[in-house]
Amino acid sequence: MIKIERKPLICSALLVMAMTVPAFASLAPVTVATFADPSDGSAEFLFTIDYDAGTLSGGWSGTGLTLEIPIADVTYENATFTIDDITFVSGGSAGSGYDTSVGPYGIHFFDGATEVLTIEYKKAWIKSRTSGLDAQDFYGDDVTISGVDFGELSAEHFSFAFTNIVYNGDSYNATASFTSSAIPEPATIVILAFGSLFMRNCRR
Repeated sequence: MIKIERKPLICSALLVMAMTVPAFASLAPVTVATFADPSDGSAEFLFTIDYDAGTLSGGWSGTGLTLEIPIADVTYENATFTIDDITFVSGGSAGSGYDTSVGPYGIHFFDGATEVLTIEYKKAWIKSRTSGLDAQDFYGDDVTISGVDFGELSAEHFSFAFTNIVYNGDSYNATASFTSSAIPEPATIVILAFGSLFMRNCRR
């Protein structure tokens, strides 16, 4: 596996501080990690959702998944991931359009054998069969995101949007894209900003 670092940029400590101060003021959510659908068609699925059994399983062990971690300015080519199997109560969240499941659960992203991103969450939401599968079909509540390239985050969120949905008689198979976001703590913003500056200066 190849870890790709973006090309160094010329910047100064003053520029970093200028970028950091507005972040303190707004603390707007930032994208932590994302990937586009890595499959090349309906034969390569990321998820299986069985509404009759009330289960969701998934993962990716093939090639072609490019995991981007914008918050740390890092990209992993040919990443893989596993997900803890979820058992949910179909129709268990009346009126919301989602079925629910109480964890804890985990999603684990790997660069080769090294786990580079971990998402832990205590409640899962799966779009109900009657609502139809579309954007943000599966997401979590009470989420913690950690990774080898950044520190502790708060107010985390992730979601998978299913595509190429195929009904095979007793369950649905689907490919998916993924995104996650968080509101970094102020201290984390400073660490990331100066850490990025230090690494870029070292590479010059």
